[in-house]
Amino acid sequence: MQKFFGGGVKFSDVNMDGKKDVLLLLQYCNDGDSWNMPVIFLQENPDNMMYLDYPNLESYKVEAKTKNGTPFYRDTFFEEFLGKQHLTEKLSDMEGVWTDYAEYLDNILGATMDIQKQIEVFAQNRDKWATDIDFADEQYKFTLADLDMDGQVELLVSHSGGTGFFSYTSFTMLIRMEN
Repeated sequence: MQKFFGGGVKFSDVNMDGKKDVLLLLQYCNDGDSWNMPVIFLQENPDNMMYLDYPNLESYKVEAKTKNGTPFYRDTFFEEFLGKQHLTEKLSDMEGVWTDYAEYLDNILGATMDIQKQIEVFAQNRDKWATDIDFADEQYKFTLADLDMDGQVELLVSHSGGTGFFSYTSFTMLIRMEN
C-alpha cells in the first residue's frame, strides 16, 4: 500500500523570470521503498514563453490559479527532468537548474530550429510583435539576423506611422521567439 509521508514547500524563482514559483517535495513510501516526487508550479509570465518554444510539451503544462487570481501552471515535464537527474532529495536540489533544464529540452526535442522553422514561429506569433495597423500610413518592416551568433535568428521590427506632420518610429528586437 502506497502512503504519503510529507515533504516540504519552498517559494523560489526557479525559472529566473523575476516571479516566485512554488516548489513542493512529496515523500511516498510503498512496502519499505520510499521516494521523493517534485511538484512545480511556475508563476505565469507573458515574457516566459517556454511552451511556445516546445509546442509538443503543451500536454505537460497543467493550468492552475490561486484564490487571488495569480495564474500559475504546473510543469510536469520539469518534474520528470528533476526525477531523472536525481534532484529530488531536498528542495534546494531543485533550484538553480533551469538553465540545465532548458539545455536538456533543446537536446532531446531538437529545439535548435532551422531558419525556416524559426521564421514559421515568428509568423505564427505575429500578434506578439505586430499589432493591428490603426492608420493607412502605418508600416511594419522587419528583418532576421543571427546577431548573437547562436545559430538562431533574431527578429528586428520597425514600426512607423503618422501623418507626415507628426510621425513616429519604434524598434523592437525579439531575441528568441519560442515555439
